[in-house]
Amino acid sequence: MNRKLYVSIVSTLTAAVLFVTPVLAASSSTTTNTTVSSSSSSSTAAVVAVPDYIVEKTGVAARTADGVRVTADYSGVTEKAAIATIVAPTAKAPADSYAQALSAYVAASGQTYAKTFGPYKVRMYKAGVSVWDGFGTFTQRIGVGNAYEGRTATVYIIGKDGSVTTTTAVVKNGKVAVSMTTMGTIEVAIQ
Repeated sequence: MNRKLYVSIVSTLTAAVLFVTPVLAASSSTTTNTTVSSSSSSSTAAVVAVPDYIVEKTGVAARTADGVRVTADYSGVTEKAAIATIVAPTAKAPADSYAQALSAYVAASGQTYAKTFGPYKVRMYKAGVSVWDGFGTFTQRIGVGNAYEGRTATVYIIGKDGSVTTTTAVVKNGKVAVSMTTMGTIEVAIQ
């Protein structure tokens, strides 16, 4: 492969890696400071997004590593050149400290859930630089399946500072809508 083309592809994919934000989906959201910690070091290893994880602006659903479809609504995003990505942990790219902390938090919540989806690391990039906030409102729809239609979902989001925000949403058309104004890592739990 031509070296310039390869560098261009890697740069584009790196620019697509998205950071998640606290959820605005419902008025019942709460924020909890966690006792679990996550590294907020600025010297984290570069993550290159796999093209299947890029959340297209065209409304085409991306499929995460665990097979869940995610669609996005960029209409509230003011940074028009920004692109979002969503990544589920895999053997090649294991869960980072945020995902581990969030999963531990959900497990320790004492709640019993029918099924959980995630954790998903959602990141937004503009010109290869991560954008944590100030991009407007990014909305994504996590496909949980029609079997959960009408059920309540609790959405957990861990932000850059390690705080966890929770909100509830109802499964509609087999999807849970999550709106964010800051990036982070999310986990969706169906009751």
